[in-house]
Amino acid sequence: MGKGRGKRASLFAVEDAAALSPALSVDQALRAGLWAPPDDLPDAYDDDFPFAAAQAGASGTPESTLLAEDGAAAEVPTETPGELAPPVKAPKPRKPAKPRLAWTNRLAKPLAAVFMALAKVRVIAALCVALVAITAFVPGFTTIPPLDRDESRFSQATRQMVATGDYVDIRFQDGPRYQKPIGIYWLQSIAVTVSGASDGQAPIWVYRTVSFAGAVAAAVLVYWLALSFGAPPVAFAAGLLVALTILLGAEARLAKTDAMLFATIMVAMAVLARAFLSKRDSAVKPWHAFAFWTASAAGILIKGPILPMVVISTAVLASLVDRRWRWLRRLHAGYGVLWLALLTVPWFVAISIASGGAFFEASIGTDLFEKIGQSRERPFMPPGMFTFAFFPGLGWPLAPLAFLSIPFAISTWHDKGTRFLVAWIVPSLLIFEFSATKLPHYILPIYPALAIFAARMIVYEKLPTGWLAGFVKFLFVLIPLAAAIGMPIVLLVYGDPIPPAGLLLGLLGAGILVLAWLFLMANHARATLVTAVVGTLVLYWGAFGHHIPAARTIWITPQLVASLDAVQCNDPELATLGYREPSLVLMTRTDLRMHTDPAQIAGFLAEPSCRAAFITEPEATEALRVLREANVTIRSVGRVEGLNINGGDELTIVVVTNDPSVTSG
Repeated sequence: MGKGRGKRASLFAVEDAAALSPALSVDQALRAGLWAPPDDLPDAYDDDFPFAAAQAGASGTPESTLLAEDGAAAEVPTETPGELAPPVKAPKPRKPAKPRLAWTNRLAKPLAAVFMALAKVRVIAALCVALVAITAFVPGFTTIPPLDRDESRFSQATRQMVATGDYVDIRFQDGPRYQKPIGIYWLQSIAVTVSGASDGQAPIWVYRTVSFAGAVAAAVLVYWLALSFGAPPVAFAAGLLVALTILLGAEARLAKTDAMLFATIMVAMAVLARAFLSKRDSAVKPWHAFAFWTASAAGILIKGPILPMVVISTAVLASLVDRRWRWLRRLHAGYGVLWLALLTVPWFVAISIASGGAFFEASIGTDLFEKIGQSRERPFMPPGMFTFAFFPGLGWPLAPLAFLSIPFAISTWHDKGTRFLVAWIVPSLLIFEFSATKLPHYILPIYPALAIFAARMIVYEKLPTGWLAGFVKFLFVLIPLAAAIGMPIVLLVYGDPIPPAGLLLGLLGAGILVLAWLFLMANHARATLVTAVVGTLVLYWGAFGHHIPAARTIWITPQLVASLDAVQCNDPELATLGYREPSLVLMTRTDLRMHTDPAQIAGFLAEPSCRAAFITEPEATEALRVLREANVTIRSVGRVEGLNINGGDELTIVVVTNDPSVTSG
C-alpha cells in the first residue's frame, strides 16, 4: 500500500469511529475489522461509506485529533514559539473494578476471533450463512407430515395442476383457489416434475423444496443486503441471525408462499438500499436494476401486493425523512415498469379470462380487504401483538438482540443507513399491527432490518445495561429452556413417546445457549452470537428432528391414512364426515368426498363398489343407525383419537369400510 493511501485509511478510521459513537475507540474499531482501506470495501463505499462524513462534527487533522481512552475526541495541546505547554498532572490511578463473570473472558476471546476470521473473507462468510441455514432447516424437513391448512391446500392445488396440465387456473378439488397468484404453484410444479412425479403424486418434502431453497437464499441475500449498511462482520452477523430465527425455519418446512416471497423481497430491498445509500449513480449497476424489477415481478406473482407495499412504503418514508428523491432514478423505473408488466400481466389477463373475473374478486375483494378490515383467521387481536407477542417467540434468537440494539440505533440516527432501516421497519409494522387479521409470518419481511441493527450492536459490542436490558437478556435464555423442557412434557401429557435423542439434543442445546446467555450478561456480544449459532442448531435438531414428528396426537391424518392398509380392495373410494382437513385430500385422493350429513355418508357406503369413510363422533353413531336400518353391513378398520391443530378440538374418528374381506376390529 502506498503512503498516500495509508494516510487516507488512517484518517478514515479515526473520523468514522468518532462519528459513529463517542464511546468507540480506534483500537476497538480496528479490532472489530470495521474500518479498512477503500479497496477492501464494497463498491458503493468508495466515496460514501455509510458511517463516514463525520463530516458532521470531526475537525482538525490526523495530527491534531486523537481519540481518548474512553473514545472521546481530544485536542492535542500545541506549543507556540517562546511558550511552554502547561504541565499536565497525571490522574490518580483508580483501583480497577472486578470484571463481571471474569471467567468468560478467557472463552470469549477465541470465539470472537473465530467470528472475525470467518467474516473477513466474504465468500467464506456467505457460505457459512448458507451452511447454517441448511443445517437449521434440514431436521424434520422430510419427517414432519403435511400441515393443515395452507400447506396442504397449496400442495394439493399444485398436485392437480401437474396432473391436469392446466398451468393457468388454480383448483382445490372441484372448486377454485383464488386467494393467491400463480407463482408458488409454478415453482412447486417444477419441483414435482423434476422429482419424476408426472401425476403430481409426490411426497410432501418435494413440494417443500421451493420454500427450503427460498429460505436459504433469503438468508444469504440478507448478508448481501447488509453489506450496504456496514462492513463484512456486520453483514455476517445479520445473515446468521435471520437464518437462525424460528419463524424462517418454520416457513422453510412449509410448502407455501412466504419463504420464497421473503427471498424476492430481499433482492428488491438490497438494491433499494444500495440506491439510497450510494453517493454515485454508477454504484447501482444495470444488473442491479434488472434484479430489482425481476424480483418485484416474482414477488407479485407469488403473493400479490406484499412486496410492493414493503418496497414503496420504505422508499417514500426514506425520501421524506432524508428530503431527497433523485436517488430513485437509479432504479430506472421507465424500463423497469415495462419489464415488470411484461412478466406479470399475461398471467393476470389469462386468469381473468379463465375465471370470468372471479380471481380478482376472491384475491383482492375477499382475501386482501377482508384480512385488513376483519379478522378471518382468528379472533381480533389489538395492535402490539406482533411486537410483544409473536416476535419475541418466533423471532428468537433475533428478537431479544433486536430489542437490546434500540439504544445503539438511536445513537446512530445521523447515519442515513439507520434512517433507511427505520423507514423500512415503521410503515410495514404499523400496517400489519393495525390490520384486523394478524398471522405471525406477516412481519417476516422486516426481520432483516432488525437483524442489521442487532448485528451492529454485536460487532461493536455495545450492549446496554440496566434492569430493562437485564429482563430482555433473560428472554434470550428463557425461550430455549422452555422449548427443551416443555416439549417433552407436552409429549408426556398427551401420551406420545418421548424420543431419547430429542431429549438429549434439546438439553444439550439448551445448555450451550445458557453459556451464550452468560456471555451476553458479561457483554461479550460476538462470543454470544457464535455460541448461539451452535446451541440453536443442536436445539433445532432435537425439536424439529425428533420431538415434533413424534407428536402423534396432532398428526391425525397420517394415522387415518395408515388405517386404510386394512382395506383389501384396490383403490377404494373415500369419503369423510366431520373431519374436513385439506391434508386428508392431499394424502389420499383428489376426489375424496366431504359430506356434511350422516345420511349422505350412509348412502355413500351403501353403494356396491369398495368404499371407506372417516367419520367423527358423535356423527358416527347416527350414520351407523341409518346403515343398520338400510341393512348395509360395514366393518370398522380403525379408530383414531387426537387433537386438531386447527382450533385445538379433541377428535375421535372411526374408519369404516364396506369391503366384505375385512374383519371388523
